[in-house]
Amino acid sequence: MEENLISEYLRVANKTFKKLDEELIKLGLYRGQPSLIMVLYKNEGVRQKELCEKLSVTPATMTKMVNRMEKSGFIVKK
Repeated sequence: MEENLISEYLRVANKTFKKLDEELIKLGLYRGQPSLIMVLYKNEGVRQKELCEKLSVTPATMTKMVNRMEKSGFIVKK
């Protein structure tokens, strides 16, 4: 019974994330980017190093996220 519950939970979670990804793509965003927008909104002027710490991502990942979002017009680097 426990295995069935876990299986069902994972199935629902997978469908939820798939739908979330579809909706984010319509907006031109990827899964981690809304969190970045929220951190920037609450901490204007924060440096990339601090963003990495707050979102628990590597500097390389953050650079890619920031560059992609800047190119799409979601953020502006200063």
